[in-house]
Amino acid sequence: MRIPVCVQIEDEDSGETVLFDIEAEVDASLEWYQGEPRADISSVYLHGVELLRSRNTFFQQLGLIIADKAEDDDNVLSRLLEAEGVHFAGHPNDPASGWRVTP
Repeated sequence: MRIPVCVQIEDEDSGETVLFDIEAEVDASLEWYQGEPRADISSVYLHGVELLRSRNTFFQQLGLIIADKAEDDDNVLSRLLEAEGVHFAGHPNDPASGWRVTP
């Protein structure tokens, strides 16, 4: 599923944002890790250029950073869960609770 994302990129040492409002699109799928859903990003597009498969190493690195941020983005996960009809039923401490698929 292709999903639009908007990310900021910060310098790891200073924490300062150096690239603002990068609007990209990601191809994302819903994956499960230890019983919890997560977004898996397979492609990143910026102005139509597929960054992860570019021969330009800067574009590849930028694509990896955007992919990492998109995988942690709750909005991306929410869109995937909604598209798949998956929801959490019950309470976190209830052993009968868990993820369900809406038919």
